[in-house]
Amino acid sequence: MLLTLFSALLQGPDGLVTVAGGEVAFAQFFTPSIAAFATLTSCFTGITVGMAMERDAGILKRVRSTPLPTPVFIAARVVDKLLLALAAAVVLFSVGALAFGVHVYPRLLPAAIVTFLVGAVSFCALGMALGAVVPTAGSAVPIVNLVVLPMMVLSGVFSPLEQAPDWLQHVADVFPLSHLVRALGGAFSRHSAGWAFSWPDLAILLAWGAAGALIAAWRFRWEPAQAGTRGRGGRRRRAFTRA
Repeated sequence: MLLTLFSALLQGPDGLVTVAGGEVAFAQFFTPSIAAFATLTSCFTGITVGMAMERDAGILKRVRSTPLPTPVFIAARVVDKLLLALAAAVVLFSVGALAFGVHVYPRLLPAAIVTFLVGAVSFCALGMALGAVVPTAGSAVPIVNLVVLPMMVLSGVFSPLEQAPDWLQHVADVFPLSHLVRALGGAFSRHSAGWAFSWPDLAILLAWGAAGALIAAWRFRWEPAQAGTRGRGGRRRRAFTRA
């Protein structure tokens, strides 16, 4: 829906926008950009909210009591979100190619695949990290929105950062989404040279993912944060009743 609406409404009079290297059709820029955003929502938002809800519902606590190894459980969650993000990307590029003339260049496909995987895994790790620190399931959605909305607006999803002021480009460089948008967009641009691997952007994404994995391992909780408090309060109330 976003691809259809914005491709129709936001392209210039000549249907071109300026990206790194030159001009491309708006849909050629916007399709990989919205695919990057779909990867963010599938991996980062999905894992953060899902983890918080399952922890508060006691599902993670029950999983911990089973013989299932923790790395297998976490890997299954990551693969689940990777497949969801991949399905979204396939649908987006199918619609883009069929309806808006988006080109997929065979020589750039290795860069597109690697960039997608690096971005998806990194956002999964960041989702695990945020999911580990949010206090409750009720607070997960507003906290995620507080993180995602500025990234969506400032990371060049809806308009190329090449057209933005220098100060805004520097601000955007703080967000991991801007690096995924830039790297994935380069893998679908006819102006890209060689294999179109954006190594600096991939390195920054990997650094974000590594930081997220470390925080997730440090702060991961199987039980709700308030479980202990409820238990102590419950014991105090029972003791008061008996007295």
